[in-house]
Amino acid sequence: MHIEYLGALVAVWLSLASRAGAYAQGPQPHWSFGGVNHQNLPLLEPDERDRVITELVRANASAIRIFIRADETHPDIERTLGEVDYSVLDLYDDTLAAIYRIGEGQTKVIIAPHDVHALRGDNGKLCDAYCESVGKSWLSFYSKENYRDHYRNRLTKVFAEYPSKNFDGATWNTLNQIILGVDIQNEPFGGVYPIPIAEPWICKTAKFMKNDIRLGENNIAVITGGISGSNEAMTSRNFPNSVWACDEIDVIGIHGYYSDSDQSMAGTNWADLFVRGGTLASKALGSGKLLLAEEFTFVPYEDNLEQKAANIFDQGQALNCRGIPWVYSSLTQGPTNGIGDLNVDGDEHSPTEALRSILKQASTSLSDFDWSSYAPKPSSTDPHFQLAENPFFPEQGDCVGGCPGWLCDVTDDCGSGLVCRNNVCEVCEVGCSSMSCNPSSPCQPGLVCIKGVCKEPAEEADLPCGHGTCFDAKCTNDLFGLAAQCPYCDKRHFQCPSSPCVNAGDCDTDEQCEWYRCKPCTSGCAGDQCSASRQCSTGHCNEYGYCDYAQGTIRAPLQPPRKGLTNVPRKGSVWRGKGKEKGPSKVKDKAKFKVQEPGPMAT
Repeated sequence: MHIEYLGALVAVWLSLASRAGAYAQGPQPHWSFGGVNHQNLPLLEPDERDRVITELVRANASAIRIFIRADETHPDIERTLGEVDYSVLDLYDDTLAAIYRIGEGQTKVIIAPHDVHALRGDNGKLCDAYCESVGKSWLSFYSKENYRDHYRNRLTKVFAEYPSKNFDGATWNTLNQIILGVDIQNEPFGGVYPIPIAEPWICKTAKFMKNDIRLGENNIAVITGGISGSNEAMTSRNFPNSVWACDEIDVIGIHGYYSDSDQSMAGTNWADLFVRGGTLASKALGSGKLLLAEEFTFVPYEDNLEQKAANIFDQGQALNCRGIPWVYSSLTQGPTNGIGDLNVDGDEHSPTEALRSILKQASTSLSDFDWSSYAPKPSSTDPHFQLAENPFFPEQGDCVGGCPGWLCDVTDDCGSGLVCRNNVCEVCEVGCSSMSCNPSSPCQPGLVCIKGVCKEPAEEADLPCGHGTCFDAKCTNDLFGLAAQCPYCDKRHFQCPSSPCVNAGDCDTDEQCEWYRCKPCTSGCAGDQCSASRQCSTGHCNEYGYCDYAQGTIRAPLQPPRKGLTNVPRKGSVWRGKGKEKGPSKVKDKAKFKVQEPGPMAT
């Protein structure tokens, strides 16, 4: 008996050791980065241009996105279709040289060679030569051969023929030391979805750029540029099927204009869209494509302009947490007339300082995606990322912390009635306070199962392993009935360190559901390659050959709280579980929910 007992203990220890080792290995991370859109940077006076570049480099901006288009004082490079004015292009070449000089190789450029808004003469942009030619039939730009020929000529002149005056006459298609990537256009088919029969234009243009202009052989990325305009939450308008099928597209540029709401924070949509192991991440890894949040900005909820800094920080931190590079839109000079516009000179309490904070975060964020062919490696030798409490949330804010959709590390970061899953506070649905419990339906960490109901434990309770909090089938049904063989039970605190679950969808993406508890995943984890669903702890191998959530789709946005939780309107609200003040339903000792009358509306 003693030999058998010793053998059983050794088996448990070996199991734990192998599990920890497998989990520690995991995917090898790469680095992420952040940047800004400053569309008209090349058209500034040289001294002001260099001052702005210097500020952005100091703020850890790894990418600056610029547009080739006209403004009120500068013409487009193509005043007449088919004729490119190199003297205007010199301004852009000067800007590339200035960024390369000031950034010392740590800041690169993304170029949009044309803008759909210039094609249509809308959104405050001047009507260019293409616009004047196509008139109101702007979709002809994509469907008629003569316009395709003119646009290929524009791309050829800019990237394959123009001799750089600052880089010893080299053509731009060779300048991978300063050019990170090139959009096929800014927001092609903007506002149109599904895309009409001219959709093949996307891949044909990408092939022309990658092969004919030779961006591919010089490691300059071909980027989609935000197809169909802003991507509505949880839709695929920025990445239709034709994008995934096009081998010449390197980067999917996603444009998202999201506000906070009664049910989520501003960063929630980004966190849900890019969840590790989710459908979008799996498709990108399976196809070898990279994901870039190429435009995001502040969008006020119910005209609440006081949230601007907090909103920007929240979105940037969500993207940093997911390891997705991003480019904020946008920086401008002078008054910030656009709601989302920022000026580089903001003080320490301004939205500009929020941008600086998330840029610094991005420079130490890790990613599952390998950008080493295009993006500069961060100067930090030990990149890492840790969620920080949002320091820009105004005191008069409706929810200063822990609301649904709030970014979190652990459930204790969330408000009452909520749990932390995949770094987002979500409504608690399994093992919450006052919910029923049994061996196959355990309680959340911090609660114990007393007479079939999840409750707060007694301060000096002396419950044996396999009862109360733990309720782990491995504890109650082990061969010898010994507490030593219940490795997930913390007998001193009468808590299990993991969350309860019914299936993998109740756990974080780096966990699996085992004996009704979320445990560190060892194989078949979300995002792991697979050929059949039986190989996946998540229960589903998607069509791209990666283990995915059981539903096989992008996770749905947060739903309203379930019955039993008080869904108070967000203004002045306090999200609490019904009558509960401890555990997953506790109210913080340090009040994060400040219920005050809103301050005066910014003008």
